[in-house]
Amino acid sequence: VEDFVDEDTGEVVSIDRNEVILERETVLEDEHIDMVIEAGVKSIILSKEDGASQADYTIIYNTLQKDTSNSEKEAVENIYRALRNAEPPDEETARGIIDRLFFSDKRYDLGDVGRYRINRKLKMNTPDEVKVLTKADIIAIVKYLIKLINSKEEVDDIDHLSNRRVRTVGEQLYAQFGVGLARMARTIRERMNIRDNEVFTPTDLINARTLSSVINSFFGTNQLSQFMDQTNPLAEITHKRRLSALGPGGLSRERAGFEVRDVHYTHYGRLCTIETPEGPNIGLISSLCVHAKINNLGFIETPYKRVEDGKVVVDSDVIYLSAEDEDGKTIAQANAEYDDKGNFITPRVKARYEGDFPIIEP
Repeated sequence: VEDFVDEDTGEVVSIDRNEVILERETVLEDEHIDMVIEAGVKSIILSKEDGASQADYTIIYNTLQKDTSNSEKEAVENIYRALRNAEPPDEETARGIIDRLFFSDKRYDLGDVGRYRINRKLKMNTPDEVKVLTKADIIAIVKYLIKLINSKEEVDDIDHLSNRRVRTVGEQLYAQFGVGLARMARTIRERMNIRDNEVFTPTDLINARTLSSVINSFFGTNQLSQFMDQTNPLAEITHKRRLSALGPGGLSRERAGFEVRDVHYTHYGRLCTIETPEGPNIGLISSLCVHAKINNLGFIETPYKRVEDGKVVVDSDVIYLSAEDEDGKTIAQANAEYDDKGNFITPRVKARYEGDFPIIEP
């Protein structure tokens, strides 16, 4: 961008460069670098770095072939046209639409779980407080997708418990409470606009029935709302610990396939592999294991004792691992016998490594 002085007004105005210095897809030579430096360009985009294989960058190269825009400004305007199906009034408006879509705290929220999963999946260290997408996130996502296309990464297993979380009653009620408050806020605004010059008190504006009706309908008409089975204390606690894959945002009995209902290796110690209904709900309704607990992100954790150098660390605290933390670790059966010093009694121990069941020497 260059500055020039408008002779009529005396203002310093910035203008965008329009001349093309180098055509796209140019293989850079020494003379090209001199041209770029003379033009005062501060940065250029390279589609392929040295040492990278051609296949890794084919998708980027093909995308640039199809892309008609030559500058960031043109790209922003093209995105605006695609989203709004209209011409952008100016660059600032077009850029504002994109910012609000992904980078605005008010309009976009990854939540604690979203940020945690992105950081774990893409091996990033973005602070947990950042609840919107960053440019680094988008670059990492594109890199991951390219690796996926080139078979250098694995597709997620939808039945793995690191990709499924428990939405507790409290979390669902919290969401409904937010809906109720939003409705109440809209009603208050409307009443304030109507009573423009009148004197009024907060009591005249606020009607709590809006909020209470949302909460009552949540408990009364929600698909998952049931009368509690209170035949005896055991029936009650069993009902409270039941998990369902049905309901709002979940699966339906008709469309749920065999894989979703089947036992997955991450269920061990988390979801009971035996207790499930026999009818059309088989595998969709299950129960928490006795020692399993749900962490603050909604992932189910199960307790373990640590084994170091082939010995059980007897005096160590019990550690709780989620399904994701457990991946890559070899786990012995709970009934594996060991002495007071933590030495396994048998020379070989039945174990589990992800989906395999090897018999190993401690």
